[in-house]
Parts: sequence; structure tokens; C-alpha cells
Amino acid sequence: MRRIIFSVFFLAVILFIGEAYALNAATMQGGNPDNWYMEVKFNPTATGFAMGRPCHGDVVEWDLDSDTGETLGVTVHLADSADAEHVAGIVPSWDDTAHNLGDIVLVDGDTFLIQIRGYHSAVAAGGDVTEGQSIENDANGQVADGDGLGFAYKADAVNTSAGESSRGAGQFAPCWVDFDKGTN
Repeated sequence: MRRIIFSVFFLAVILFIGEAYALNAATMQGGNPDNWYMEVKFNPTATGFAMGRPCHGDVVEWDLDSDTGETLGVTVHLADSADAEHVAGIVPSWDDTAHNLGDIVLVDGDTFLIQIRGYHSAVAAGGDVTEGQSIENDANGQVADGDGLGFAYKADAVNTSAGESSRGAGQFAPCWVDFDKGTN
């Protein structure tokens, strides 16, 4: 009887102490429970990542090109077409404590998380995002006014924070994004 009680107690301790992983970044993991993420792999041979690596706020699309290292449904590159049907998600913002890339320089095959749904504090923008309007991706890994990817809470503005993008100061907009159901 002691063995059974000890075994049940030991199993309960293991189950309750273990880490919890889910599509949503739970508050206990430091994130917003309404934000959803997906793991993808970096493909540097794709033309979209000519600048070296994905940056916070970049829009990425599924790797559909005939590039070396392509794995359909797994590898992504910077969005290089204005086609919302190819969009995989957005690289989380620098202040997204649950899934922050920090200063990590990705190499071929590295796995990282992209945001597919929820509030994003700083999506890279092309300079023409209007407050309260729908957004779509452009051919430069950014968003612009249009339909298909979500909406902008505020108009885009220059962000001088060095933490937001490794490409230097650029235009960013706080947006609601939703990639889990394709185009809106």
C-alpha cells in the first residue's frame, strides 16, 4: 500500500512541476494568453532574407520557392510578394517576453517562433498604415493598408528603438493579426 501511495504522490509531483507548452503563450510563461505562435525553420537561401536574418516585426511567408533547404510547411522567408495567401505569420516583437528572439542571429535550419494571432505591438510597416484600417502584407516583409491579415490599432510611426529591428529605425504599427484561418 505504501508503494502505491508513494507512486501516486511521485507521479503527481512530476505532472505538476513539469513545464507546460501550448500554442497559446500562457500568462505563466510570460505571454499574452490571446496570442498564438507556431514553430518554423529559417531558410537563408530564400531570396527574402538577403539582409541576413528575420527581424522583430517582419512578415514571413511559407517557402514555396525552389530554394535549397526548402521544406514545405516548415521553412519560411521574408515575405517577398503581396499575396496574403502565402503569409505564415509575423516575427514576434522585441517586447514579447514569451517568445523574444533577442539578439540571436539565426542560421540555416534554426527553429524560431512566429506569431499567427493576437496583438502585436510593432509590426514592420511600409509607411502607409492607417489607424483603424485593415492591413495586408506588401512585397517587402511589411504591412500596408489592405485586407487579409488583421487591422491596425494606430497608424505606423518611426520607432527609434534599437531593439525593434536589426535593420535600424523603421516604420512600425501596433496591430491585431490573425493567420490561423488564411485570408480574412
